[in-house]
Amino acid sequence: MEARFFVFVTIGFLHNLFTVIWIGGMITLASAVLPAVRKKVGPGAQLEGPQKMKLLDTIQSRLSTLAFISIAGLVVTGILLSKSSPQFQGLFQAVNPYSLALMIKHILVALMIILALGRRLVLAKPSKDQVGRQRAKLVFLLMNILIGLVVIYLSAYTTALNMKMMLS
Repeated sequence: MEARFFVFVTIGFLHNLFTVIWIGGMITLASAVLPAVRKKVGPGAQLEGPQKMKLLDTIQSRLSTLAFISIAGLVVTGILLSKSSPQFQGLFQAVNPYSLALMIKHILVALMIILALGRRLVLAKPSKDQVGRQRAKLVFLLMNILIGLVVIYLSAYTTALNMKMMLS
């Protein structure tokens, strides 16, 4: 097999890995980490109030760092993958089903980045209403997960369109 093929496979692998780290991290945070912390670090436990919030903020900060690294990797690998598709007609060029799906995917990813930055920069600021701040962060997280699942679906759709074209 030629080297170009292995480069393409590696780029696809990295793109999938970055997706798993970013969206998988959010799903893990919402479905496992936050409920476990709330259950085990509640009233009567050693960590309450500000200590509990500090623990949650530390966990979310570390995951955010991984997410932003993944976002940068997704931008680079996404550009390389798009350029390798014969159906790609340019950024935000909805001239065929592939380009339309890719355009929608890019818009949703931009929205996800805005939500992630909002969680990290705006909602990370100290507030008198810590409970309200945590609720808002959870709403942003759940919105990001939902949008992320749509993005993954659109990725599968664009891959299927490429496969359909190759098989035709």
